Amino acid sequence: MLQQVRAKQQEKISLDDVQKAIQIFQMHYGHLPNELTELVERGVLTELPAPPQGTRFFYDRIVGNVRLIRLHNAGNTATNQPVSANLILPTK
Repeated sequence: MLQQVRAKQQEKISLDDVQKAIQIFQMHYGHLPNELTELVERGVLTELPAPPQGTRFFYDRIVGNVRLIRLHNAGNTATNQPVSANLILPTK
């Protein structure tokens, strides 16, 4: 039970970090990123946080929202441990 609570907290941290980075990108560049990788390419994030195991990020570039979706093959043995994203304000 405690592991489930911690996993949910980590999911929220990862999502919040990416959502904040999207907002920073939009404020700085005047538009939403086309893809989440653009956050790293333009220097807003040092790296994309890894989504929790069995999930992936889904980015709606029309409205700028990101959410986690569950993968169908969640029994995968690969370990995707979420990490905290490092926000960086881009320079012009």
